[in-house]
Amino acid sequence: MHSCSSALEPPSSPRPPQGGPHGSQTLSSSTADVANPSAIADAAKIVEEKLNGMGLNLLINNAGIYTPTASLETVDAEDMIRTYKTNAVGPMLMAQVWIIELFRLEKTSKIKSNH
Repeated sequence: MHSCSSALEPPSSPRPPQGGPHGSQTLSSSTADVANPSAIADAAKIVEEKLNGMGLNLLINNAGIYTPTASLETVDAEDMIRTYKTNAVGPMLMAQVWIIELFRLEKTSKIKSNH
């Protein structure tokens, strides 16, 4: 996984805008193995610190394994397990860890829009 996170602060934010009339934006990235829950959690902690409580506005989970030369005759159980962990279990693990930050932004947006 290579994670890029971006937090956009609206111009009405109590923090001083640094990115022009549309607010300020920060971009950070981290790398982790999507089949490794502790690596995902570590990456989430790094990004969460950089977001500074703003929440995550987008998660693109683009990790995957594709082996075009594999066939039923050549693939083995180890390859299938590794592919399944990366392509199926990995996205679920990512969602479980990052959903907290995604909902944090939603809650922050609702609070700001009610004022």
